[in-house]
Amino acid sequence: MLAAASPHHSLSRAALALHALSRARRPRVAVVRRRGDRRLLAVIDAADRRVHTLRSVEQLVDDLATGAGELGVLDASTRPASGAAAQFSDESFVGLCWQVGARLGRDVGLAPWLNASTSYRLLRRPDAADLGHDADAARLVDLMAKREFGVAAMVDLAQLPHRTVVQLVNSMSLCGLLDTAAAPQGRSAPAPRAAGPTTPQALPQPSWFGRVLRRLLGRELGR
Repeated sequence: MLAAASPHHSLSRAALALHALSRARRPRVAVVRRRGDRRLLAVIDAADRRVHTLRSVEQLVDDLATGAGELGVLDASTRPASGAAAQFSDESFVGLCWQVGARLGRDVGLAPWLNASTSYRLLRRPDAADLGHDADAARLVDLMAKREFGVAAMVDLAQLPHRTVVQLVNSMSLCGLLDTAAAPQGRSAPAPRAAGPTTPQALPQPSWFGRVLRRLLGRELGR
């Protein structure tokens, strides 16, 4: 029997998988399964930016962080009990990415695809719902809206703890809000381009989740 992966390895691996999933052309659907019995915990649709889950987002992040849940491609190897579709709640993919990034920054550090010596610019402001009432996040976003910064400069200028900045940078990167700055670190750069009209995030059509589960359940849910 394989030993469980360390929490740090499990969380980094989950973050890398979400990072790749959010940028992939296809497939844009993945599942989270419970380690051991392979029970389906969540279906992630990055294209529609939705997560259909049996757990709260907080619990799902904890499952991924501890290795109790494993993120993988959609297949038909996991077959939840008949009628399980009704138990799934509809959550935000952006919310999941934001929380995974924050947990990664708290428990591990900067995301594997980021570099502390690189400067980053803000592509667009996150939605207010993603920031919630996080004053630290709002302060960092206001700072990054002016020009590019490296992690150390963000810590100094925003007057925030290093770990807080790392958490926020991870979250913004996972949510697709950051890009590598074109100019070398320390050189003034133009303000990030203004965000265009935001396309409303439409909820998936009622038939979408049924189609996904039918792929998992075959004839069982197709009846």
